Amino acid sequence: MDYYIRTADGVELRVRIEGVGEPTLLVPLSCWLADDIGGILKQGSIVSYDPRGRGGSSALHDDMDIGLNPDLADLEAVRQALGLRRFSLAGWSYYGSLAAHYASANPHRITRLVMIAPTPVTRDPYMMEATERAAERIDWRAVDRLRCWEKQGIPEESRIEYCRAFYRAYLASAQMAEPLAFDRMKSRPETWRNEWPASFGELLFHRLPDALGAWDWRAVADKLRVATLVVHGDRDPFPVQGSAGWANSADSHLEVLEGTGHYPWLEKPVDFFKVVSEFLV
Repeated sequence: MDYYIRTADGVELRVRIEGVGEPTLLVPLSCWLADDIGGILKQGSIVSYDPRGRGGSSALHDDMDIGLNPDLADLEAVRQALGLRRFSLAGWSYYGSLAAHYASANPHRITRLVMIAPTPVTRDPYMMEATERAAERIDWRAVDRLRCWEKQGIPEESRIEYCRAFYRAYLASAQMAEPLAFDRMKSRPETWRNEWPASFGELLFHRLPDALGAWDWRAVADKLRVATLVVHGDRDPFPVQGSAGWANSADSHLEVLEGTGHYPWLEKPVDFFKVVSEFLV
C-alpha cells in the first residue's frame, strides 16, 4: 500500500509498506527496488520510499533543496511519520552511502545496515575510474538507435518504452556484468516521470554531484557503530576499494559477489538474497 508523507519543506514522499510487524527494513528508492526485494526478509515488514525528485515523490524543481542533508532529513521524516524506533536500513548506490550517514549519526536506531554497491567513500579517484570503465562498456549501437528514435520524435504513448530502452543502453550495458539480467527487473521506474531520462539525469548527473562536491566520507565510515554488510560486485565499474572503505569497523563485512556488477539482486539473485537475508536475521 502506498502512502504520502509531507516534509517540513513541503516535499511529498511516496512510501510503500509490504508485510507486517517486526523486524522492519527501511529502503530508499522504492521505484527501483520494491518489486524485486520482497524476499530479502523471511518475516516482518519492508518500508520503502522514493526520495525527493525520484519515483512517485515530488518532482525536481529549481527551488528544491538537493543534497545529502535534505535526503537525510527525508529519511528521518519517514521514520518519524511511521513511528519506527529500531529498524534495519538498506540502500543502493548513492542511497547506500546515505544510509551509512544516517546509521553513523543514529546508531541507537539501526539494528543492521546493508550497503548495496554504495557510492565510493571518497569521490577521488574512484568516480573517475568508474566513469572510464562505464564508457568502455556502453553499448554504443543501442545508443545510436536511441538517438535515431529521438530525432524522429518520441510520441507520448512511447515514452515508457523509450525510457526502458534508455536504461538498457546507458545503465545496464555500462554497469552490469550481465546486461540481459536487467530484464528480470519487476520494478518499473519508467512509469514515473521523475525517472524519465531528462528528470533523473538532471538530478543524478548535475544537481546532486554539484551539491556533494569532492566528498570524503571516511570519517563517517570510521564512526559506524552498527553491524554493517557492504555488498559489491566484482564487475561493478566502481572499484571495490571504494566500497571497502565503508567496511572498516569490527562489526562490518565486505561481501564481493563474483560475476556481478552494480545490480547484484538482478544479476546474481540467489547469491545476493542468501548473503543479505542471513545477515538480516
